[in-house]
Amino acid sequence: MRLCAFILISEPRVIPGSFFEEPSTVRESGVCADNGTGIPCPRGVPLAVDSLGRGRIKSDINWRLIEEEEMNTRLRKLTGTAMLSAAAYVLMFLEFPIPFLIPPFIKMDFSELPALLAAFAYGPLWGAAVCLIKNLIHLLNTQSGGVGELSNFLLGACFVITAGAVYRKMHSKKGALIGSVAGAVLMGIFSLFTNYYVVYPIYTNFMPMEAIIGAYQLILPSVDDLWDCLLIFNLPFTVAKGLCSVIISMLIYKPLRNVLKGNTV
Repeated sequence: MRLCAFILISEPRVIPGSFFEEPSTVRESGVCADNGTGIPCPRGVPLAVDSLGRGRIKSDINWRLIEEEEMNTRLRKLTGTAMLSAAAYVLMFLEFPIPFLIPPFIKMDFSELPALLAAFAYGPLWGAAVCLIKNLIHLLNTQSGGVGELSNFLLGACFVITAGAVYRKMHSKKGALIGSVAGAVLMGIFSLFTNYYVVYPIYTNFMPMEAIIGAYQLILPSVDDLWDCLLIFNLPFTVAKGLCSVIISMLIYKPLRNVLKGNTV
């Protein structure tokens, strides 16, 4: 949300001892009228407040330089998201089954890792954008009619949005760890409902439900319905998959942070 002042008064008074000695005029349109530029007020610019509670913005700030910096920040986020999406897309091909633990049509991969890094570096929605982009591109090579991509996006977005949101509130390594572990657990719980009500019903167009449950019964013959299969197999697998990305991200995020944010080391 941009921080703007909206009311123009004739002779504004500034709080004694404030940082702003010459308050600029401000238009009702919500843009700063500093030197007639009309450039929007950027986030984080402090306001001096007069005795009537009216905000005043320091007049000697170069708004064009600030706008240029904001454009560079947005460009850096877009570029970083594109690079992380490409990395996530490649990682989707480095998938592998886990015999005797999960049916072979469910495979392990680490494609959520770049999305998790994006959520930490840029914010939760940027992490979700990586999940979306990688799956949209992977649709060109889909072998599941888009069902696998749909499941991957829903679960991955749940994972990284939760992790990124918590990290935004608790901006520390502890916050990142708490958020990402919470995201992994929520992703596992969410997988129960997305698989039961969305993904597997669609998947039955390609593979009968009896065959799906039969694949689980080859590992554990006592399961006899889809919900048991999801609860016993998919839930712990999905949580473990998320935790693997958490462990790797804790090891590599700090060295990569300056690169992702465009800071000089």
